[in-house]
Amino acid sequence: MPCQATRRSASARSTEKKKSKSDDDARAVLQIVDDGPPRFQYVGDGALTLIGPRSGRRYRFDRPGAVLETDREDGPALAGVSVLRAVARQRE
Repeated sequence: MPCQATRRSASARSTEKKKSKSDDDARAVLQIVDDGPPRFQYVGDGALTLIGPRSGRRYRFDRPGAVLETDREDGPALAGVSVLRAVARQRE
C-alpha cells in the first residue's frame, strides 16, 4: 500500500499536467491574437452562451461555426472550452 506522501506526489503530478495543458492553450491563443482581440469559433451543436471570467462579458454563439471577437483577458479561459477553437485574423 503506498504511503500518503506517494499518493500526494502522484496527485501533484497530475495537477501539474493539467496546468501545463491549460498554459499551452493560453500561450497559443495569445500568439494568435497579437494583432487584436482573440477570435473563437464555436464547433459544438446547437448554441452556446458563456460569461467571460475576467471581463464579465456575455458571449453568445448562436450556431455551429459562429465566430466572435472576445476580450483579450478572457482569451486564455475560453481556450480551455472544448467546443471553441481560436481562429486567426485574416490579413488584408
